[in-house]
Order: sequence, then structure tokens, then C-alpha cells
Amino acid sequence: MKSAHETNPWRGGETIDSASTAVASEVLEIQTTRTHIKFLDGMRGLAALYVCLTHSWNFPSGNGIALSRAHRILRFLLEGGHCAVSVFIVLSGYCLTLPYLNGKRLKAGEFFATRAMRILPPYYACLLICLLLNYTLLSGKATGFWVETSPIDTRAILLHVFMLHDWSAASASKIDYVLWSVGVEWKIYFLLPVLVLFGRRFGFMRTAAASVVASFAVWVLLYRHDWLNPGAFGSSVYYVGLFACGMAAAVYVDQCQQGRARFDFKWIGVAMACLTVIVLATEFKKVGPLQVASLFSGLLACFVIVWMSLRERSAMKSFLSTGPITGLGKISFSLYLIHPPLLQLSWTYLIEPNFPASRFLIPITFAISVAVSIAGAYLFFWAFEFPSLMWIRRTRAARSRRTMGFAVADRAESAR
Repeated sequence: MKSAHETNPWRGGETIDSASTAVASEVLEIQTTRTHIKFLDGMRGLAALYVCLTHSWNFPSGNGIALSRAHRILRFLLEGGHCAVSVFIVLSGYCLTLPYLNGKRLKAGEFFATRAMRILPPYYACLLICLLLNYTLLSGKATGFWVETSPIDTRAILLHVFMLHDWSAASASKIDYVLWSVGVEWKIYFLLPVLVLFGRRFGFMRTAAASVVASFAVWVLLYRHDWLNPGAFGSSVYYVGLFACGMAAAVYVDQCQQGRARFDFKWIGVAMACLTVIVLATEFKKVGPLQVASLFSGLLACFVIVWMSLRERSAMKSFLSTGPITGLGKISFSLYLIHPPLLQLSWTYLIEPNFPASRFLIPITFAISVAVSIAGAYLFFWAFEFPSLMWIRRTRAARSRRTMGFAVADRAESAR
């Protein structure tokens, strides 16, 4: 008879109390959830790779080469780079909501500290690298989108340091032209506690719908008065609505899995098909503003996540869960941050001098620049992103040990 103790299944025979069992169950639940949502890493990885491809296309296409029909089709398929940001935002809302599905209290201080450690060290490392490259190896050699990164003034640097660069049209694309979206998402994090509070009070679906309406209303106001850089690559306040949609998708999937909500794959499939057509028209054919295209591409991402989460088996889910794709997902943030300067370096020092008039310039550009970007992102990940992840893991482990210790002390005190 074990009375107040039970055998630890992980350490043959060692005894632990009920508080330890609760912590072990939480760890096991996290591991199980991680296995179940592995495809989300795949989605994030492919989205980052797609952005890299869209930006690498700009070099050969702007070199005056004649485009064949196949090249024109490829150009059309690479027109949707902006929608990848919507995918990132939805995935962020979805994943950050998962720990709070069981009613767990959201401690704002811990959440912000974790997000800061997750985002800021890689961000500032990228900022410093890009500044150094702009003044050294890439000084006066800008082509493609990299032209937008200079000239750099003190104001642009300070706005980037304080994550306010997306509010300024003159600074949003300076230093590294993809960092505007990092600034947008960073500010959205500060709204997560409020969105969780409203979601638990009024329902996450209602909160998401209200967030979409409110964020687009604010964007329209900013756009009409030209405040806070309301362009498609600026403050982008409408992403708040997509972030809330990602949160609602996480809650809906959880409710369906627990039998508390109904779902029909047929209607989910119909919604995905309709949204795909709309995204092709708005994002790829540029029918209407990109801000509207962002809404539909974000909604499509929500439906894709719901469909794959609730479906036990699918070819798409299996593909996204494969090792190489999930591995790409693990370095996706690094790839997104660092690929612009690596693309420019590849073009300036490897491609343009050696293949100036090659008929295979486009595939050569893709092969070399993307390979260099992935390799560079891998090194960047281990140098700057992995240490942040380790710090977060150690902090969480220490927090769990403290919680376990408090629970044991309380139990001993009550037994006296």
C-alpha cells in the first residue's frame, strides 16, 4: 500500500507525492501535444521557405532576362509572399493559446518574459549583423528588395531597437526589409492576456469576430488619415484579428476533440476551397488591397489547421510532419530573419559574377541562394536562437520544481 505516495513510473521505484504526479502528468501532456501538432512546425517551415523563394525571385527577374511561359507561371505562384505573414500570425495565436486551454491561469509577467527571451535576442542579433553588412560587404551593392534597406539613419536604428519601426514608412524596411512583421507581432503579444480574458468571458469565437471587425475598423481609420504607416508592410493592426482567429481555432479544435463541439469535414473542405479561390484572386492576382488578402489568407490558414488537427490521417499532414519539413520549421524564425542579407550576399558574390548571362539563371539563383539561406539560418539558430530556447526551458523547469516544492510543503504542513 502506497498511501500518500505512489511509484514514479520514470524512475523505477522512487516515490513521489501527488504534487509530483501532477507535474509529471503536465510534462507528459505537453509531450503528447507536441507530437500531435508536429505538422504546425512543418507549416511554419514551408511558409518561411516560401518567403525566401519569393524574395530570391526578385534578383533574376529584375536582371532583364526574357521570361518563358514556365517562368511566368512560376512568377505567379510566387506572388503570395505577403500571405505567409498571415500564416505566421495565425500559427502564433494558435500555439500560444494551447497552454491555457484547460483554464490555466495566464501570468502576464511570465508570458512577456518568455516572449521577450524568445524573440529579442535573435532579433537584435539579426539587426546587428544586417547593420554590419550594410556598411561593409553590401555597402553600395544593393539590388532587389535590399535596395529598400538603405540609407540608414539614427532614427531608423532607434525605431528598430524599440520595435517601433513598423509605424514609420521611412524606417519600416530599413536595415532588414522583413523586420516590420516582427515589430507587428511583438506588439500583438501585449494583447494576448486581454484576448484570453475576453475569450473566457464572452467566448473565443465572438472575441475573434469582434477582433477582426475592430482591427480592420482601426486600420481603415489609420489608412484614411495616413497615420502610423497603414500600408501593407507597416503597422498592420488588422493582424490582431487574425491572431485572435488563431486563438479561436485552438479552442475550437480542443472542444471538438473533447466532444463539446461539432465539426463536419465536408463543410470545412468547402470553406477551404472557397477561401483558396478568394486568396488566389486577392493575393496572387492582386484584386483589391493586400490588407484584405491578408484576412482571407489568414482565415484559410485557420481552416487548414483545424482540418489537419481533427483529421487523424491525411497526406498533407503526414508530409508536414516529416523530419526535413519539421526541421525546417524549427529554424523558421532564423530563416525568416536572416535570409534577406544572405540572399543579397549570394547574388552579389556567387551568382551574378559567375552566371551573368546563363539561360539557367533562375534555377541557379534559387538553388544557390536558398541553400545559402538555409545553411546560414541553421548556423544563426544555433548561435542566437537555441540559447534563448534553452533559457526558456531551464526557467520553466525551475518554475515547475518550485511549484512542486511548494505543494510538498503545503501537504506536509496540513498533515501536522
